[in-house]
Amino acid sequence: MKNHTVNPNRNNVIGLVIMAVLAVLVIALSAPAYKALHRAGRGDMPEPAMALTDGTYTYEDSEADDSGYRNQVTMTVFDGYITGLTWDCIDQDGNSKRQLSLNGQYIMTEDGPLWSEQSDAAAAYVMTNQSLDGLIDENGYTDAVASVSINLYGFVNGVNACLEQAAQ
Repeated sequence: MKNHTVNPNRNNVIGLVIMAVLAVLVIALSAPAYKALHRAGRGDMPEPAMALTDGTYTYEDSEADDSGYRNQVTMTVFDGYITGLTWDCIDQDGNSKRQLSLNGQYIMTEDGPLWSEQSDAAAAYVMTNQSLDGLIDENGYTDAVASVSINLYGFVNGVNACLEQAAQ
């Protein structure tokens, strides 16, 4: 009877090579699959008006407005779509309109939506439509978002600046 011995080192190397090849295949196939599923999850969302490079883009006014606030806009682009958008206004002391409104210290009306809620609604409009089209009238106000009564010029300027950054 012949004695067959198995070289355990050789089997370990073969097993590691097989595992490495499978890992590379999983990695190579998962990114396109994720992007395809991510796009499918957008439903009826329109294509962006321009080609956008993925990343996070920011804008801040160089000077304060007549009320002493500077607009700040941050936009996140993923897979060519605007997936995150925030707008805030900061005074010279670093106070945020968003936070002041949430704390009850920046009150526009007694029964209307907070400044932060209106800011979020304007941002949601842009993300839903992937565009600023139809958002404001010639005076900077909107009829497109019923809950928004604030002037949106600062927001629109910030979004346009972020779009310019993302389009390069």
